[in-house]
Amino acid sequence: MKKVINIKKLLLLYLFLFSVKLVSSQEGEAVHFLFDKFSISPAYAGYNQNIESFLNYEQKWVGIAGSPQTQSLNFNAPYKEKIGYGLTVKNKQAGNFKHFEITPAYAYKLELSEILFLSFGINAVFYKNQIEISKVHSQGFDPQLQNANSLKSTSFDAGAGIVANYGRLSSGITVPYLLAGKSKYSNTDLNYQKYRSWTAFASYPVVAQRIFYFDPTFIVRAGGEKITSNFHWTTSLLFRYKRKMWVGASIETGNRAGISMGGAISDKIILNYNYNLGFTGIAGASAGTHNFTLGFLIKRNTKRIEPTIFTVKETVTQLETNNEKIEDLTAQIDLIRKQSNKILNKHKIEIEKLNKNIDSLNALTGNKNKNLYKAPEKWEKPIILSNIKFGKNSDKLFSSSFSEINKIVYYMIQNPKAKVQITGYTDNQGSSSYNQYLSENRAKAIAAYMRRRGTDPARITSKGKGGENPIGNNNTKEGREKNKRIEIRYNIP
Repeated sequence: MKKVINIKKLLLLYLFLFSVKLVSSQEGEAVHFLFDKFSISPAYAGYNQNIESFLNYEQKWVGIAGSPQTQSLNFNAPYKEKIGYGLTVKNKQAGNFKHFEITPAYAYKLELSEILFLSFGINAVFYKNQIEISKVHSQGFDPQLQNANSLKSTSFDAGAGIVANYGRLSSGITVPYLLAGKSKYSNTDLNYQKYRSWTAFASYPVVAQRIFYFDPTFIVRAGGEKITSNFHWTTSLLFRYKRKMWVGASIETGNRAGISMGGAISDKIILNYNYNLGFTGIAGASAGTHNFTLGFLIKRNTKRIEPTIFTVKETVTQLETNNEKIEDLTAQIDLIRKQSNKILNKHKIEIEKLNKNIDSLNALTGNKNKNLYKAPEKWEKPIILSNIKFGKNSDKLFSSSFSEINKIVYYMIQNPKAKVQITGYTDNQGSSSYNQYLSENRAKAIAAYMRRRGTDPARITSKGKGGENPIGNNNTKEGREKNKRIEIRYNIP
């Protein structure tokens, strides 16, 4: 009887160590969020419309006997535009304990406005725990150990998560084990207890010159017997260059810090390595934690939707090529403009004298129309721009609009004498004064972008007409969307 009690104490000790292992591995998963969003929340399943898969291996606390190891494989994919699904398979081991789980996931995405999206995700968790009794050694003969090879338990749980994306800001909360049930080990009165926990996260990537990406992330975890216990936080910063290579750093609760580095092996494969080092406790006594991740882009979406760690080869390459051409032509235009200004300055005095002579002649002849000598400008038919998007009730241009405006810039470069007139329109929702203000500022925003790309300001005019000249029915959503438009007209002498 005494030996049986000792076995129970031994098993309880292993279960405690295994629970510590599970918590530590969950904390390590915060590293994956930097490039594999689906690993932290089922709400990211199919979110970016790509089919992606990630293979991960983690060795915790190197140098400590029986330290945790985790292998995982996941994939997620979209179904149409609003639905996503995914699957995660994990295998975890710490000493004589093994934990295996399969987690299918489902997500539904809502578009509340042009820049605000919500995604709801749920997942089922089927898991199996196993304690290898045959590997437990005792002093002398113990019939309990001799007759038992392993203890096993299987059970089911469920999780849920929600993600909100407002512009570049992404935030959300996930509860991986909602049921928090118990599973009994075979041939014993021991139970495996899952505790509820929650994870909250937020990130706000910043893009500089369209090639440098700074991605700060903050993650908070808590849970246990009380939902607010075991509070743990991680903050990290990932610096990426053209999505082709990156380095990162993180700090977290318990005097731990980590570094990450990785890159794109090709436009469809990425590799990342993370090293985490602790300065106190068992992590401080170890040689650190190693984490390797291999990511695969199985199928790319036709649109560029964030977040994704993978390069967008087809879109970016063409865009960068066009931008390089525009920049070269812009430099040539600047040179021509400088030369033209020199010529104009030389003849400025003569032009002013001619204008004064014309004014004098008009005064002598009584001709009050001083512009008869100027030919009237001829403007071509208006063209409605497609793929131009602004923030809701805002004049802030979305980056997806740049390629459309670059076509106008390129046209103006090819036709150096052409002028362009930009006119903004709105629907009839709201006050007429506000619609007039909004339409003017949206037209000005496009003109400002063209000036930044090198178009001479003297060749651009912009104006707003509010809700005037509707081309659709303002009583329907489709009609109002048509009326919210940007039109351009060219004048080519």
